[in-house]
Amino acid sequence: MDSQAKISSETNNLHSSRSFNAEVLSGHDVLVSPSALGSDARLPQMAEELGGTVQTWRSPTEFAQLLASCEVTPSEPSTAGTLGSSAGLASSGAEAGGNGARSSGKRRHVVVLLDKEEVTEGTHLATFIAKLGTERREIFVVPAWLSETFQQRRRLPLETFAALPPMEDSEGAAAKRQRLGSGSLGEAAYAWQPASLKSLEELAEDSRARALQSIAEQKVNEGLRLAELRREPSRLGG
Repeated sequence: MDSQAKISSETNNLHSSRSFNAEVLSGHDVLVSPSALGSDARLPQMAEELGGTVQTWRSPTEFAQLLASCEVTPSEPSTAGTLGSSAGLASSGAEAGGNGARSSGKRRHVVVLLDKEEVTEGTHLATFIAKLGTERREIFVVPAWLSETFQQRRRLPLETFAALPPMEDSEGAAAKRQRLGSGSLGEAAYAWQPASLKSLEELAEDSRARALQSIAEQKVNEGLRLAELRREPSRLGG
């Protein structure tokens, strides 16, 4: 009897634990970018175990549709085409995301997992996000938000894991780079260096940039592959 009681107690504790975990991200739509998914393939499983609804996208158009299904749209209607037009949208999980956002009748929370490299100034994604308005910036976080939330079994504050730079930084970045790169300041900083040394430094910097670009492309390609695999079951079932 003692053994049976122990097993029953452990089973109840397990069920209680699973029930608690499923409440952490209940009512959350978690959108995972290709790069974030390529960085950690476990992200969708983490979000689902915590009770969240997970969607991935494979193209800018799908991303725009997913956001629209979650009622996150550009403040300027004419900019909706920045990431793709509404014609010919892929029949991905975007429709499922839209249904999930409205089926309960309750307000759902949207969280978008991005790598910071995806939203550097000048990228299409950064330009599109800028059109959503400042009040939407907080929903874009780095993947560490989900992995830390999963480990601690509690929803951590989004602002601590912001994927976007602070507004003041992004607004002053161009002016700062212009000050550092123009006039005599940029030239004077290296005026004392031999031409051969400056050439070596430029080659090293170019090599680092190429390496980072290669890593970023590998993550995106892996994420796209995993996102495609997530859609295979629905295709087979449909």
